[in-house]
Parts: sequence; C-alpha cells; structure tokens
Amino acid sequence: MPCVPTVADEQFENVSCLFGCEKPLKQLSRKGQFNLPTYVCICTGCGLVFLNPRWKKERYEEFYKQEFSNYEPVDLDSSLKENLDDAPEAIQVWNRLKIFNIGSTQCILDMGCGAGSILKTLKARIPNSSLFAIEPQQAYQEYLKKKLSIEVVATDVDSKWYELYPNKFDLIIMRHVLEHFLNPIESLKKTVSTLSPNGLLYLAVPNMMNPGGSLRRYWFRAAHTFYFSETTLLQILSRAGLEQIAIQSEGRELWGVFKKGSEPLPLRSVYIEQMEAVRKAKIRYCLECFLSSLRFPIRLFNYMKCKVAKA
Repeated sequence: MPCVPTVADEQFENVSCLFGCEKPLKQLSRKGQFNLPTYVCICTGCGLVFLNPRWKKERYEEFYKQEFSNYEPVDLDSSLKENLDDAPEAIQVWNRLKIFNIGSTQCILDMGCGAGSILKTLKARIPNSSLFAIEPQQAYQEYLKKKLSIEVVATDVDSKWYELYPNKFDLIIMRHVLEHFLNPIESLKKTVSTLSPNGLLYLAVPNMMNPGGSLRRYWFRAAHTFYFSETTLLQILSRAGLEQIAIQSEGRELWGVFKKGSEPLPLRSVYIEQMEAVRKAKIRYCLECFLSSLRFPIRLFNYMKCKVAKA
C-alpha cells in the first residue's frame, strides 16, 4: 500500500481523518490540476478522500489572493453580463429548491456567491426576501453591495461572522464551496448556528463516487481539500448538526437539502466502494482517450477526401 508522503516544506501540514479513524491512509495522487502539488489520500477505515499533507491556511490565503486567478481567471465583465439574465446554474438551484415551499423565505444567504446570479434569480421569484452573501473577491463585493443591494456579511467563512447572525437565515446556499474548507465540520457548525429553526440549507459538491475526466489533470485540485461521497457527506453534515431532507446524485454532482438535526449518523465505511469508483474512473478516462485517438484518423481521412473531391 503506498504510504502518505512526508513533505519537508513549511507551507504544508499533516491532517488526520475527520472521523478520527486510526486506520492507515492510502495515497491516490501526488499531483493535481495544473500540475500543482495535490496529495490526495483515502482513509482505509471509512473511505473519506482528502488532501494530506496539504497547504496551511496562510498558504491557501496567499494562493486565493495572488495566484488563483491565474489558474481560474475571474472575468468580472462576463460574469456581470451573464448576471443580467438567469444563469443556468441559478435556474438549476431554483428548480431544485422550489418544491420545498420556499416562497415565503425572508432571509437568504449565499456562501461564495460570486456575482450573485443565484441570489438574483431567487429574488426575482421571492420578491419579499432579503439577500446576504459571503464573498472573498473584492470586485464582486462592490458589485453585490452597490448594484444588487446585497449585504456582504463576511469575506471569510472562518471569521466570526456567525456571532452576529444567530438563527437569522431561512435559506442558506452552499454551491461548490464545502470542498474548499479546511475543516468542514467546524465551518458547518458555525453556519448551522445562523440557520433559523425551520431554515433550509442547500448544498452541492463534486461527487467522488462519479468523478469525471482525468483524476490527476482535472478532478484532483489543490484548492479542493475534501472529496465527498454521499455517505461521507451525510456523516459530516450530521456531525455538524444537520439532517437530510433530500439528497441526489446528478452526473458528477452531489446535491441535497438539509435542516437542523440532532444525532450524528453511525460511521459506515465506503472504502471498498470508493476505491472501485476510482478504478472505474481511470478505466473510463483511458477508454475515452483511446476512442478519441481512433476518431482523429477518421476525421483526417474525411478532410483529405473532401479536398481531393474539390481538386
């Protein structure tokens, strides 16, 4: 079994399984998207996939402020232009949520909301709602405040923002942000404290049981500290005080709606299932590459045939 590497770099730290498992960790990758150091491992006890070692908080803060835009460019003009109409992801969120009777929702918080497309779409359909956001990008913050009249409650989810908003929000949106947290259980506990007694939390994350593309060149990323299956996600949410209302896998995404709950779920291992999903993903990607290589000669032949016919 490959061992987890020891990295002699002060920018990295070693972390343990969130569930306190004492079983060994198995390494899945050393590199990720953009060839960045991405030490992905899986706990052989429970099947949780996460980075270890990983960058320290200070290094992540530096990465997001100074380097992230080099790898994931933030085109503010395009984002704001798209925000004039309902963005596809915003419509998707609304279509998923509308069956949960959110028409009388008063206060909505979007964590990591970008240019606010989801909040804008919800506001159009729930006109009496008040909008709030957590957004780290300064350019987006200014736009949210001045153009959309959205209150930006914090720029960092790990700050003490939650102390000012106990039981405040009737709906909290967390779309593709949980996988970036350094301690998702603790961050979720803070978030849950701001949820109203009958409030709902909408959450979406990449589905580690159905990864797409190359694991090393696309799926695994230095910015993604955790990779969730349905089982590991529900166990984490239950330990943060959340209870499942609905959860569903669609394509490469896992999404669900949750409310305040009580007892943590018993720990159940998905290590074998998760390793099988990794194996299948590798085979699927190799097959896709092989089929793509076969299509190229066919396209070339058809091109040459067309040229000869026109000669």
